[in-house]
Amino acid sequence: MMSVLACPVCQAALGRLERAWVCGNRHSFDISRKGYVNLLLSHHKESKDPGDSAKMVEGRREFLNTGHYAKLAASLATVVSDLGAEIILDAGCGEGYFMRQLRTKLSGSAFIGIDISRHAIASAAKRDKASVWIVASTFRLPILSQSVDCLLRIMAPGSDDEAWRVLTPRGHYVVVTPGPDHLYGLKQLIYASTDKNVSKLPSPPGFAVLRCEQVRFDLHLQGEDILRLLTMTPYY
Repeated sequence: MMSVLACPVCQAALGRLERAWVCGNRHSFDISRKGYVNLLLSHHKESKDPGDSAKMVEGRREFLNTGHYAKLAASLATVVSDLGAEIILDAGCGEGYFMRQLRTKLSGSAFIGIDISRHAIASAAKRDKASVWIVASTFRLPILSQSVDCLLRIMAPGSDDEAWRVLTPRGHYVVVTPGPDHLYGLKQLIYASTDKNVSKLPSPPGFAVLRCEQVRFDLHLQGEDILRLLTMTPYY
């Protein structure tokens, strides 16, 4: 894969050496022993350890590995497979579950995962050595302009402006958002009174909606799985 990474200091292209990513202005970023690179500059952090904690990441990994979201992953793979994308970026990838599922269907594509949580990226890099894993903000992507064929945002915060910037002119922006009754049963257990989610079709400026699919399935959970799911939500 031709490098599409950008230096977070000067925005020049980054090239990979054996154990580091380096730009033409000699800014260098080591690849950790766990297999990822941290491109989140200290003055861009809003806290000492931003993003999901190690405990939250572990709970998410254990929950997703049970296959509860397999139907969503399969639907996503069908959509992305039709795009013929060479370079796929998952912005807000978490511990990499959806990228791992996509990789099994799209062996010819190159994958990049970005998340602000170093714990999430470390977990992802441990389980997928073939992808590029980066600690960075989804609101300040260390990616060259017009270099990515497909950008995924799967129930994660992010910037439509950044998506527009990094996608090629014929690129695709795949956004997964929660439906009106997403985890409604869980919310009913937590709150005495609750409303359903306000859900509307994403329509970021500059993009044309080509396809919209609704994926629905029931979750039958008990014991530890309920707690693990809770760690994946804002209710935790």
